[in-house]
Amino acid sequence: MNYCLIFCGYRNEIFDTVVRLMLESARESDYLLSTKTQELRAPYSSLALSAKLVGSARPEVLTVILDFDHVYVEQPVIDSKPTVILSPKKLGIEMKDDSLHYWGVAGAILKIISDLSPAYVTSYLIDKDMNDEMNLFKKHSVTSLPLDMQEYIANFGL
Repeated sequence: MNYCLIFCGYRNEIFDTVVRLMLESARESDYLLSTKTQELRAPYSSLALSAKLVGSARPEVLTVILDFDHVYVEQPVIDSKPTVILSPKKLGIEMKDDSLHYWGVAGAILKIISDLSPAYVTSYLIDKDMNDEMNLFKKHSVTSLPLDMQEYIANFGL
């Protein structure tokens, strides 16, 4: 399966760490990986980064937007690409100033891209003694996605 991940949110150390860990996990899962800064569809964010994960020769690409801070402005589908938007609000994660919610959104991507291993992220969190972050990441990596997202992904054929 092929994916286009768009990470958007406010640029801070946690954003950088979470994105780096997700991309390294994809690389370790044998995806061909390319990244670029994304055209800003989130006018109030300081960063949008696009990562293309190529895992098969199939032409289908599922776009997943990881909107860490509710800054992505949804636009009408122009080219009919299948898209899933993960955000704290849609996942039922409480947002606080400490940016802990980033870890829950990162955990949820594992429900969509099952080839990604949580081991890379969890080992980082264990090494840094980040227990709250670990609990939120693990919770959302095993919790089911909202029903509308599950239905959408099932219809896409994942």
